[in-house]
Order: sequence, then structure tokens, then C-alpha cells
Amino acid sequence: AALLVTTLALGTDALVDLEARSRLSVAWSRAAIGLIAEPSRPVAASFLGALDVSLAAAELMPNNSQGWRVVQGIAEATDESLPVGRAAMKTALDQLGRLEPNDQVIRLGRLCDAAERGTASDERVAAFDKLLQPSARQRIGNAIASRLAFELSLLCKRRGDMEGWTRWLKESVQLDASFPSAAQALAGYEVGSGDGLDKVSAALVTAIAADPGNTGSLNALARICLHEGLYSDAERLLDLAIRIASFDLDYMLVDDLIAERMVALWDMGRHEDANKIAQERQAEL
Repeated sequence: AALLVTTLALGTDALVDLEARSRLSVAWSRAAIGLIAEPSRPVAASFLGALDVSLAAAELMPNNSQGWRVVQGIAEATDESLPVGRAAMKTALDQLGRLEPNDQVIRLGRLCDAAERGTASDERVAAFDKLLQPSARQRIGNAIASRLAFELSLLCKRRGDMEGWTRWLKESVQLDASFPSAAQALAGYEVGSGDGLDKVSAALVTAIAADPGNTGSLNALARICLHEGLYSDAERLLDLAIRIASFDLDYMLVDDLIAERMVALWDMGRHEDANKIAQERQAEL
């Protein structure tokens, strides 16, 4: 809308100039993407060139968010050892924050970028911790705070701080249980920790609610149900997992899940249904 109002207010010469800038910006953005998309293994020079061209393209039309998103995408793909990539990312996020202040993904990106500017890991941890103080959480909201807590948990894990990793991972899920990455990671941790079926089951249920299409969580919870004699629940979970794996064309997983579902059916006394499933699968192969 703002671009339309501006366009209508311009004279003929200005309109021609605006059209030329727009076309050139699009062409340069495409060229920038091509610099790293065409080589099978783009080298550092390719990314440096792509960043330069994409920045020039975005600066031709600074109020067009699409150009800055191209810069952001190339900067994300650039090796972290190249400082120019971090600088380009900051520029792109700042411009996108100006143009799209209500975009939650951009807000999160700017906050993470601000927290990760410290050169030492201790500085980055302190920056994230500051962003996750109660007063800051009220301003940014639980959804963004959850993702910041998850990023902090990963940073702690890279530092070898496993206590910090589990603390912030749990905090992330507590802030937003619908965040799939955190919910799945916490479920994986609980399954491996052996802290008790209650904790493991609760974490898996949360993970399934956050990402119903994850067959790993469905299968893990089904195995617990089988172990506890909850055969009907296990059979329903496995049936759902089989449907998802079939849709994903993961046929080896389908066979494994069918075998477990047959066990559940046999334990329920439904021998004919178990044999029928086996026959139907053989007919499909």
C-alpha cells in the first residue's frame, strides 16, 4: 500500500526510474542466488560475491522486504567464519524489522543476533539470560522467549554444560509446549535418561501434541504402552504411525511398525486381525 501511494505521487520520470530500479533489483537478487546455487560446491568467494550483489540489489529498493530476505537467506548459508556474513545478516534483520515490525520470525532473529554478538561463549550466555529475565519475557511474549531458551540450551550443550542444556530445554517447553523442536528434544532426553515412565510418557505426549506427524514419538510411546500392557493404546498409536510413514514413503519403517502393531493385536487376542495385516502387507510388496 505504501509503495502504491508513493508511486501515484511520482512524476513520469520518477516512475520510469522506479521501474528501472525495481527490475534491476530483482535481476541482481536472482544473480546473487545463482552465484551459490549453480556451483555444486560453492567456495567462500562465491558467498562473498553473492552477499555483495544481494546487498546492492536490496539497497536499490530499500523499502522492498523481498530484497532483504534474499540477503538474509544468503547470509544464513554463509560460513560463520566469514564476518561479512554476520554483518549482512544484521543489516537484513534491521531492515526487515523496520519494514515488518510485526513479523515474529524477524523479531526472534534480531534478538538471537543481538545475543550472539559476544565473542566469548560466556558473553553470549549472559546476553541470552538477560533476554529471558521475567521483565523481558513480558515484552517479547512466551512464544519468542521459548525459542530463545531453546537457542540458549543448544549453546549450553555446545559448551559442555549439560545441566544448563536440560534446564533451558525444559524452560523452553514450559514457555511454549507447542514448539516442536524443543518438545521433541526434551522427549528424546527423557527417553534416554530413564528417570521414570511418568516423565517419559508426559514428555512424549507433549512432543506428539506439538508435532503429531513425528513417527518417532508415536512409536516410542507405543512401546511404553506395550510394556505396560496397554495394548489397545499401543495399537492405535502404531496404526497412526504406519499411516504417516506410508505417506512419507518410508517403507522400511512401515514394516517395522506393522510388526509391532501385530504384536499389540496378538496380545489383545486379535490373532485374525494380526494375520490379516500381514497378508495385506505381503500383497502390497
